[in-house]
Amino acid sequence: MGGLVNMSAVGYDLVRLPGGAAAARVLDLAVALVEDDLDRLASGVVPRAAEPHVPAQRGSSEHLPLALRRSADLVGEGRPEEALALLEGVPVLGPEVVVDLVREELLDWVGRLPVDHLSSGLRATTVLRDAVIACWAGQLDDPAVAHVLAYADARAGGPDAAGAAPGLAEAPGGAAVVGLLDAVADLDRAGVLELLDAAGAARPAGWAQAMHAATWAAHVTDRLRLAARAQLQAVVAVRRAPFTTTELASGGWNAVSGAALALLLADVLDEESVALLTAPVGPLL
Repeated sequence: MGGLVNMSAVGYDLVRLPGGAAAARVLDLAVALVEDDLDRLASGVVPRAAEPHVPAQRGSSEHLPLALRRSADLVGEGRPEEALALLEGVPVLGPEVVVDLVREELLDWVGRLPVDHLSSGLRATTVLRDAVIACWAGQLDDPAVAHVLAYADARAGGPDAAGAAPGLAEAPGGAAVVGLLDAVADLDRAGVLELLDAAGAARPAGWAQAMHAATWAAHVTDRLRLAARAQLQAVVAVRRAPFTTTELASGGWNAVSGAALALLLADVLDEESVALLTAPVGPLL
């Protein structure tokens, strides 16, 4: 299941894509949009009549269960590197889920706008859809991508202001999240390896349960959208750091994703879950 309740899985897909950081920035803007943004976002680029085509990428034509079976066959054939490459490239959710996220959750309020504002809201939604799918496909020179990212930069106060986007840093726990993500983005290769070692040593059987508890805490405290911003900005941070795709797929992303969510909700999440989720990034806190 994707959507706001499973943004860590959305992030897991994005961190393994060449255009994933750009897609995360597009989605982060979509979370933050208000009605006053719509006219400006909708202007300056012509929405497509149809969604951009997502070309086949490594593993993208395989559904996850089929890819798991195929990877097992490759291992049995003595081709473990090909099996790993296949699994690294298989989307858990896929672009369709991300498009639905934009239309049905992040911008669901557009359908409730007054009639005189509805047109600009629908155009802005389409521009964001075009941009996120182009990012997914690696088409970062797409006009919709350039338009949306330029608007995001202008809205945030400039290209270097994205790390402390209004709405997250001011939230309970938000400053700690921003501090963590700034530290992650600034990691050198030695720092990445140290974080991965800590993640491997701390990897507990209860990680998924703790993430579920954190997501539930976000839901009951009406912070799902803030949690989404934390996850999306975490995508940008890890893509700025010198992680390899393999490292992100095999534990690096989970370590940063879980810690960001736990820090955001530390005031309402049980202490055991907070400690479990933040353990891999302890030296950065």
